[in-house]
Amino acid sequence: MIEQNVAQARAVADRLVKLSDVVLAAPVSLNIVCWRFAPASMTPEAQDALNKEILLRVQKSGLAVVSGSRIGGRYVIRVACSNHRSTSDDFEVFLAGVERIRDDVLRGWRAQEVAAAGCVLIRGPPKNRRPLPTLALARHPPNHLVLLLGHGRHR
Repeated sequence: MIEQNVAQARAVADRLVKLSDVVLAAPVSLNIVCWRFAPASMTPEAQDALNKEILLRVQKSGLAVVSGSRIGGRYVIRVACSNHRSTSDDFEVFLAGVERIRDDVLRGWRAQEVAAAGCVLIRGPPKNRRPLPTLALARHPPNHLVLLLGHGRHR
């Protein structure tokens, strides 16, 4: 049973590092995986806030029982693989859910940034259609209307 949990932790770590912007905070030596989302475009403090928010939403959703910790002064998400009934499918569901939650958090933060800048965000088509540029209209003094074009893909 212990060997199964250790193998599951290593498999989770292997899958996590394939997600964009994920770094392992410590080597996986037993059944615990400590990791964080660390987008290069964010400050370490903003990364901490992102990981705290993701952890909170994972816990609220009931997706999994994970905890937070600090390693090297940075906030990390901690997964302990200790249930003998957990399967690889359970961990795949968890990882897909974490990715979705991360995307939702970042999408919400971007919308808040755009609103704070006095912009109106016009989104492209649904995911099953060809992506269009992301458009933002911003009012800049003294009454100039500026059109900001983003790249066609956004999260």
